[in-house]
Amino acid sequence: MGYGIGKMEIEIRSVKEILLEMKETSEFALSLAYASLMYNDEELANEVFSLEYELDSLTHELFKVAIMSGASRREAEALAGLLDIGRAVDEVSDAMADLARLVVKRFPIHPSISWMLYRADEVIGLVRVEEGSSLISMSGEMVRDPVNLAGCEVLALKRGGKWIYNIPEELEIERGDILLVEGPMESLETLRALASGSEREDYVPRAPLEEMSDEVR
Repeated sequence: MGYGIGKMEIEIRSVKEILLEMKETSEFALSLAYASLMYNDEELANEVFSLEYELDSLTHELFKVAIMSGASRREAEALAGLLDIGRAVDEVSDAMADLARLVVKRFPIHPSISWMLYRADEVIGLVRVEEGSSLISMSGEMVRDPVNLAGCEVLALKRGGKWIYNIPEELEIERGDILLVEGPMESLETLRALASGSEREDYVPRAPLEEMSDEVR
C-alpha cells in the first residue's frame, strides 16, 4: 500500500508485518542482552544497541501507519491500542539496552545474576563444536531448525572471533565454531554432547560458572 504526497509516494507496510518484526526483534534482543550479561561479552552487548535502534525504527513506522490510516472513530480506538504496544516495546528495548550498557561500561556483574539466568526454564548457552561432532558440515539451513539441535534454537555463531547472527543457508558448521543457543537445560546438555562428539551417556556436564570462562573471547 502506498500514499501519494505530491510527486512522492510513501510505501506503507501492514500493521501485522510490523508487529511480527517487532516481536521477533525484541525476543532476539532480549536473549542477546541476557547472554551479554552471562558471558560479559561486549560484542553481544553492542549488537543489543543495534537491535534497539531497529526497534525504535519499527516503533516509528508503526506510529506512521496509524497516523496515515485515516481511521474512523471506531478504528481510532483500535489504533490507540497499537500505539500503546509501540510505546511498551520502546520501553522494553530501552531496558534491554540498559542491561547491555552494564557490560560495555564494565560494571562488575555479580555471579549470582548469571546463575539466576542459567537456572531459568529456557537457558542460553554456548556450545563449541569439537572434532568428531555430528554437527560438522551441517548446513546453515539445517542448523536453524531446532529439531537438528536437540530442541535448541541457534541465536548466533562465532567463527574466527566474529559473531554471525543471520546464519546463511550455505554456511557449513566447522570444528571450533561456537554456537549461541537457547532452549531447555536438558536439550542444551544433549546438544553439547553432540557437539563434543561424545555419546550422551558418556558426557559430563560442566558447572554453570565453568561455562562463563574465556571460551567466548
